[in-house]
Amino acid sequence: MHDHTQVVVRDSGQRQPRDEGWLGPSPRWTVSSSETAIATVEQGLAFGWLPYHRVREQLESGRLKPLPLVSGRCARRRCI
Repeated sequence: MHDHTQVVVRDSGQRQPRDEGWLGPSPRWTVSSSETAIATVEQGLAFGWLPYHRVREQLESGRLKPLPLVSGRCARRRCI
């Protein structure tokens, strides 16, 4: 996954904004909303951890597919 673009939603926290850690070193686009992140993934421009309840319909219809990862596929109902 290191060679592929990841889309992440900007952390809006004011006390301790984060731009490190789980984001990793891969190229990434930071967007301001989950709607934009979902649209970016749907268009095939990036991968991302998306809230399952927000992409359930896209997964069921085949517009989105979970990546076959060895670990980390779904954590707390977030899927890519």
